[in-house]
Amino acid sequence: MAAALAAALGAGRSGAQCTVVTFHNLTDWCEKRFHPLRLAGRAALGACDAVVAVSEAVRSAVARVDARLAARTTVIPNGVDLATFGGASARRAELRARRDMGDD
Repeated sequence: MAAALAAALGAGRSGAQCTVVTFHNLTDWCEKRFHPLRLAGRAALGACDAVVAVSEAVRSAVARVDARLAARTTVIPNGVDLATFGGASARRAELRARRDMGDD
């Protein structure tokens, strides 16, 4: 949220043509939603041209706090293909067993 606040304030001073902010986590919209920095950041979001959330879960959290902002929020999912890491647990267990190491 600090980055969103800085972007909104900086855009006005720099004459930026377009300001886009991204939200990456739920913390700003759940546990810390009443923190003064988060409140100031949300107040500045009206000056931003576009809002991006990295997941539907983040967009849903935004919607619970500010339905008007959620309506302006686009979801662009993180670009990590988790299937690449699918065999990591099995490989780890295999290597640990080969070296007579426990699970911990």
